[in-house]
Amino acid sequence: MEKLYSAGSFNQIENMLLRFFPFLKKNSRPLTAIAFSIYGLYLRVTMYSQRGLYPDELNQLAYTSSSGLLPFWKMYTPVEVTAFPGDYLLTFPFVKLFGTNKWLITIPHIIVTVIGFYLLYLVSAKYLKSLLGLIIVFAVFSSNFNLTYHAFEFRPYAALPTLALAVFLLSERVVCRYTALPRGQKFFIGLFFFLTVGFHAHGILITALAMSFHILMHSHSQSLAQVIRKILPFALTLTVFGVPLFIWYYIQNPITYAGNFGRGINTFDFIPNPLTSPDGFLRSVLGNLIGMKRLYPLLIGVVLAFLIPHKSRATQFLFLALLVILPIQLILLSDLWTCYWFVQRQFVWVMPFFAVWLAWCWDSVFLNLADTAWVKKITSSRE
Repeated sequence: MEKLYSAGSFNQIENMLLRFFPFLKKNSRPLTAIAFSIYGLYLRVTMYSQRGLYPDELNQLAYTSSSGLLPFWKMYTPVEVTAFPGDYLLTFPFVKLFGTNKWLITIPHIIVTVIGFYLLYLVSAKYLKSLLGLIIVFAVFSSNFNLTYHAFEFRPYAALPTLALAVFLLSERVVCRYTALPRGQKFFIGLFFFLTVGFHAHGILITALAMSFHILMHSHSQSLAQVIRKILPFALTLTVFGVPLFIWYYIQNPITYAGNFGRGINTFDFIPNPLTSPDGFLRSVLGNLIGMKRLYPLLIGVVLAFLIPHKSRATQFLFLALLVILPIQLILLSDLWTCYWFVQRQFVWVMPFFAVWLAWCWDSVFLNLADTAWVKKITSSRE
């Protein structure tokens, strides 16, 4: 019988494999991110395809599809339940073009979600040095039920995680490279922050906390006064324009304590009261932050990072305090103030930061144990 493959053919295949594996090794980080991003997008597409629009989405679609552009710049108009018009303006052209088709009207949210995966990779590249750290952050981010559910929904929560990641990255650029930034970049970053403040009620919180984190981080190399003095023109300009914008839409918010109290709303209908059930509150918040029961064992990394000494502990605590704990506390206080439900969708933009922090804890553990042979085999340094 004639040979199907010659020795030369096997040599060619062998050479191809030898060239291919170095490529995999060299590009393991971006390839890992791409693989998990595809998986995460698959979960999001599947989730959205299996459900219809729920009442809040239908309500937003109803006023977005009304004839003409609503006067979002005036006193309260029904552009969003919190009165902030960002998502209304983002989706308005698509509703006018495509009517009520649920896939076509959410195109901007799909695009924003894809961008979010890329921004997560950029943030991870700054804080995670091991490949396993990158795997963990993308595993949590891709699989989180809340991020999956809200990714394509016809509500502003779809865009908040990506907005938060973008503001975080741009804040670092402003604080760390302010003097070197061209005027044009400063202007467009400031404009982006301004639009973030006007997008949703939490926009001002996202911007303020991201800026605060990088200011405190940068104060390690310079005094806090020097850092603030350097970016003062930018911060003052943003404050002068951003705070009035926030106040303008906030005072139009129809959600009031008296109204919600009259409706019989209990702030803790969905998440237990931390005063009466602190363990239930903690389990619920942590469960929503990680977003998938199968990933709960990853929380062990927090304990290990606390027990094993490493250089990043103080920075990780600051990251956790400013970008995870504080925003959740402020959101809870706001809900108590207005007698509104404290629900996980309100802190959906915090979840990417929690994923980064959790992976960062594991990353520190990996690097601390890097002298052992078995860890060296499964970790790779950042290129």
